[in-house]
Amino acid sequence: MIDFEEFLESFYYNVSSLKKYFSLYKLIKINYKKTNKYSYVFCTILSSLEKTFFVELAKLLDDREQRSLQSLIKISKKEINNFKSNDEINKSIEKLESILKNEELREKLKKYRDKYIAHNDKEYFINSQKIFKEYPIKNNVFEKVINIIFDEVSKIYYLYIPFIDLSNGKLEKQFNDLMKLI
Repeated sequence: MIDFEEFLESFYYNVSSLKKYFSLYKLIKINYKKTNKYSYVFCTILSSLEKTFFVELAKLLDDREQRSLQSLIKISKKEINNFKSNDEINKSIEKLESILKNEELREKLKKYRDKYIAHNDKEYFINSQKIFKEYPIKNNVFEKVINIIFDEVSKIYYLYIPFIDLSNGKLEKQFNDLMKLI
């Protein structure tokens, strides 16, 4: 049985990282062309970030993955009574479900991951831009999807109220964990 609190923390961290990868990618892409200095370094970083956010976003949207949006939705529905606001959680779940219904986006991300990033498909090995022409996704779509996922996962994360069982020392453990952070 998955501990929902640990799952949610891990999930939130992964989604936060995804948002940071994409934000850094955008920042570098916009600014590195302003100077010719270090272009090789910036191109390498951009390529790495691009592949990272493709893979991470594809994993989130893949129902076969244990840490997918589908898993988060399913577990959140089971834990619905442990949230501060059921209405807010239901709205977040609906928004995340709407992303999962976008089969075209999910399929394109899967193609990027499987044919270009993970397996060096011979069709795209020589000309890597070919896959982006065959399965185009605008950058603003990535940004919108990543922002929606981040916003709604953040809401779920911050609205969760873990039950505190005083008899097993969980409150003391949480307090000690908090003190380590301070």
